[in-house]
Amino acid sequence: MTNQGQGARLWTLFLSTVLLAANGCTSLLRSAAESASADTVDDLIVAIRRQPDPEIVRQGLPSVLLIIDGFLVASPDSPELLLAATNAYVSYCQAFLLDESENDRAVKLYTLAREYGLRLLRQRPFFESAFDKPMEVYEGALQKFTEDDVPAMHATASAWLGWIIADNESMEALVELPRALALTQRVLELDESYGDGSSHLAFAILFAIQPRGAGQDLERSRSHFERAIELAGPENFLPRVLYAEHFGKATLDHEFFVSTLSDVLAGDLARFPEHRLLNELARRRARVLLSQQEDFF
Repeated sequence: MTNQGQGARLWTLFLSTVLLAANGCTSLLRSAAESASADTVDDLIVAIRRQPDPEIVRQGLPSVLLIIDGFLVASPDSPELLLAATNAYVSYCQAFLLDESENDRAVKLYTLAREYGLRLLRQRPFFESAFDKPMEVYEGALQKFTEDDVPAMHATASAWLGWIIADNESMEALVELPRALALTQRVLELDESYGDGSSHLAFAILFAIQPRGAGQDLERSRSHFERAIELAGPENFLPRVLYAEHFGKATLDHEFFVSTLSDVLAGDLARFPEHRLLNELARRRARVLLSQQEDFF
């Protein structure tokens, strides 16, 4: 089984056993983890993606995160657990900690996700030896990663960039931006379609949100957004919401902002049941943005 498959397997096991853990049934939890079949895990993944009520997931995820942390106390160097932990914390932050009022929490949780992801990547001796070295040495080490490493690289890069964006007034975070971007760029080189093109989204957002004359590049932002939308396909609403939010605000294009979000809200959720949860979250974000449009334009 690949690292990606192992991470997904553990992640869904956590979701399926969270109620057992909450009730203190540790022996049942251990038994469930040991006996779950690949087919059962696949079915759970489908069920989670089809969940129409994000609130159920929002309420359940904190317990899942605690379970993951607990497993990592017992097996701190497990690649499968570290990948699952990184993805779990990033997913929680991206889905439920978007408002400014949640920014302090986002910084803390992205910090932990980054720690888990880097712990995973630094198990590779060539990366560990280059991690704190000059940029050219670090970038050289990234070239040694292969397509098999993309799930771990993508998870770590997402956590790293999420931390930097959430803590954007911290010089400590901003100093690390070139290394996080280099890691994201290597993911694009190896598999630009991974995660529905979400590495393109990372660059698209960063090029849009940086100040004019200090990193903002709207043409590159547009190009990355358009490629991400192409790779994600019509069944994934989120790239279009992010396009409207970040590019629309950066260009002060009110018409584009409203029309893009309105198109998302008019989308037929029933057509894409495999993406129901993600699309419900995307539509929720679209409604919030439209309600706040007077603050942006």
